[in-house]
Amino acid sequence: MEKESENPAINPKTSKKQREYYEAKHFSITDFKKIIPPQLVPTKRFSYIIGTIFILVIIIGIFNFPLGSMMAGNLKVKFAVGFPMDFFVIDLQNTEEMPIKFLGLIVDLIIYFVVAYAIDVALAVFLSSSFYSDIVKSKATAKPEVYKVKSS
Repeated sequence: MEKESENPAINPKTSKKQREYYEAKHFSITDFKKIIPPQLVPTKRFSYIIGTIFILVIIIGIFNFPLGSMMAGNLKVKFAVGFPMDFFVIDLQNTEEMPIKFLGLIVDLIIYFVVAYAIDVALAVFLSSSFYSDIVKSKATAKPEVYKVKSS
């Protein structure tokens, strides 16, 4: 006969009371929220900031439209939107090409998300700072003074 192992994990004949089970601790969202500071969690401002950045890039692209060159009859005109890479390009000479450039769109969106997140975190840190709270408290507690005219 074989010698039975004394390790309860290896020996199947031992009872369940003798075996030791190790449970993994589940990592929940509440634990995640305890670890991450509240200033680093994106807020509703993040969506407004990303929308503003995207609209500004489109407006800059519209202002860069070469209208004078197109009116002069030049067909080598390109209308491009996107910074730093163009993600929407209309080429009047090659109309068969697709106007949306997916690589440029992905790269630009990643950059816009990073910039919007950095702006959101900077605003959250500033708004939670003692400097900002002192300014708000001083404006809230300040009362206008009423001067009385001295009669002689």
